[in-house]
Amino acid sequence: MAKPPSLDREIRDLYRLPLADFTAARNALAGRLKKAGDGAAAADVRARAKLSPSAWVVTQLLAREPDRIAALIEAGKEARAAQRQALAGRGTETFRGALSRARRLVEELRRRAEAILAESGRRAGGAVAERLAADLQALAFTPAAAATVRRGFLDADLEPPGFEVLAGLQLAAAPQPADAGRTGRPERPEPRRADGTAGARHVAATKAAKAGRHRADAADAALPKAVADGRKRWEEAVRARHQREVARAKERVENAESEVARTEAEAAFRHAAAKQAERAAAEATKQARTAREAADGASERAERARAALARAREALAALRHEHRRGEPSRRSS
Repeated sequence: MAKPPSLDREIRDLYRLPLADFTAARNALAGRLKKAGDGAAAADVRARAKLSPSAWVVTQLLAREPDRIAALIEAGKEARAAQRQALAGRGTETFRGALSRARRLVEELRRRAEAILAESGRRAGGAVAERLAADLQALAFTPAAAATVRRGFLDADLEPPGFEVLAGLQLAAAPQPADAGRTGRPERPEPRRADGTAGARHVAATKAAKAGRHRADAADAALPKAVADGRKRWEEAVRARHQREVARAKERVENAESEVARTEAEAAFRHAAAKQAERAAAEATKQARTAREAADGASERAERARAALARAREALAALRHEHRRGEPSRRSS
């Protein structure tokens, strides 16, 4: 189910925050979504891990350097398009020009990223620098990078270009033989001079051909090392990516365990509160029943007292009446 545009913007803004503010802002957004009744979106937000410094600074570049990023994407696209022709010996200069622009933009963006990291109090050294370079190369030479640019943030470091891409770039960028760009038509041989020596143009062509063979031999000799270096970098990038995925998975598990523990603690607290309320209600019911019984007993005793009082009044009235009847008799005697 697609997220609403407003939530996409909030997630983008979340990743663009300073690294130190990410966790608190993520939890606040997840809590607000949960309170609004969107449990699935809240769980998705809460499971999002804090970015690595390299992924964070590339996200900053997407926000602050959109023109250079767009130029990098375009140069990489042009280089990929020209790569096949360059491998066939055609369009080499076009390929090298696009590749040179892409590399120049990667370097410019790398320096800009280092400045942004310095502003945030971090240094782009060691593993951070290597990972940053791999992210920028992925933006340039990976077709899927355009989607990352459109959404405006990274949620993790990008997967580096595959070994086949790196090896192809190395091969296509290698120096070509002197006659690589020719049409294949044999040149018309220059007539030999009357003294039997070759003409000046023939001598120059021979030297150029020899130099071209030397360059081709040097390129052929350097190619295995370039391919081996490319494979090594690719394998190191794959291992690093695996380690990052393991770390992210571990963090997601820890976040989930923390959420479960928090939920269990809240449930236990609410259960204890409910039990306490039940006990209080039972005690109140008991006290109310005792009070009702006491009230009933008091009412009964009051009724008996009223009856006894009425009888006493009747007896008193009878005595008075009897006393009044006896007074004349005593006077007459």
